[in-house]
Amino acid sequence: MKKCLFCGNDFETLSEEHIIPNCVCGRIKSYNLLCETCNKTLGHDIDNALDGVYSHIINMFGIKRDRGESRPVKVKEVKTGTIYQYLYDGSYELANVNCDIEKMDNGGFTLKFRANPNDRERIKNEIGKQLATLKNELKNIGIDYKKEIKKLQIKIDQDWNNIVKNKYSDQPGMFTFRLQLGGKGVALAILKICYFFLKEVKPQIMIDDEEIINILKTKSDDVWNRCYVYSLDNNLFDIVPDEISHFIYIKGYEKDKKVIAYIQLFSLTPYICTLNNNYIGKDFAVSYGYNLLSQMPFIPVCNELESFNNLEEDIGYKKHYEEYWSRIKINVSRIRDLYHKIHPKSLWSKLQISVYRKLIEILGERITNSPRVLSYIDLIETANQQCEIKSSSATYDDETINDLANGIISFLISELNKKFNQEEH
Repeated sequence: MKKCLFCGNDFETLSEEHIIPNCVCGRIKSYNLLCETCNKTLGHDIDNALDGVYSHIINMFGIKRDRGESRPVKVKEVKTGTIYQYLYDGSYELANVNCDIEKMDNGGFTLKFRANPNDRERIKNEIGKQLATLKNELKNIGIDYKKEIKKLQIKIDQDWNNIVKNKYSDQPGMFTFRLQLGGKGVALAILKICYFFLKEVKPQIMIDDEEIINILKTKSDDVWNRCYVYSLDNNLFDIVPDEISHFIYIKGYEKDKKVIAYIQLFSLTPYICTLNNNYIGKDFAVSYGYNLLSQMPFIPVCNELESFNNLEEDIGYKKHYEEYWSRIKINVSRIRDLYHKIHPKSLWSKLQISVYRKLIEILGERITNSPRVLSYIDLIETANQQCEIKSSSATYDDETINDLANGIISFLISELNKKFNQEEH
């Protein structure tokens, strides 16, 4: 029999507990800490605060979870204001049904929709809304808008297989999204991670169990006396190049009589939690690092604090607002640059993407994705000298796209001929 850490009851049925929650791609698990009921309760009441907080990073890099996929994140294109959903595989889809209305010479209207292939019902509903706003204009030319709505909705159902072949293909340019990295719910989840990690790896260490469990049960504001956003300008952990990681480091300080947990998720948001304010014991340290891109564990290097007398004053967000956001911006920029390094096509313009798709039609995917062809596409936006196309003429009409694609093919053939002639000689 095991005793549940949260409710104190004995239990036999083992319940898999993600110490770092599954919603943020945690891998550390325990089967000894919680009964099944408390595991579900904590997952719903505490862990869920992290669901969606890091989804933009999870979706950018396609980071795997043990179960399920990260939920889509809504982003807004800066230039047009169009709202997209950023999906788990890093692709985009329109978040809403977009309708453009054009007036015809006979007084009628043409409705053009942009939507996703799974939006049939939403398109039908949008038809109803749009025609309802035009009912007076339609009445003037002898059209009953209600009958017209029904007729068009029936036609959509009948012709849907042909309609979805008319795919709307788009990729947003610059976009914005909101980062919501803090709040009491997140602080509770961070405290829970640190507490349960130590109870799993060092159960013999005495910490303030009763107080911490009470904070988690009641969702008390006392969490702010235990969990602090680390807001200094220097890194809490040594960041390894080209990685996005989870870091945990817990240290017992005999001299200071403290047990302090240092934690950072997705190489982005650092926190410090106090697990014991009256520690009686020897110095100890336990740690965990996990590279979410390589899916490999490692030993993290933590830049420990030198003093714990007044954490709110020394490292707190309110006192060090500028330093905190400066560090967050640096970390976000590093993650963005890493994404572009791994996915260079993400920096392409719509023109480059159009040329890339045209080349796939002509040459196939294998040749188009060769380093030489991709290097030519890279040159389109920044240095089109080889293609003799000026940036001012880089419009998106079919003629320009075909000219650029044919120019790249010509250069490719020319290089192949040179190589062939050199080999002959």
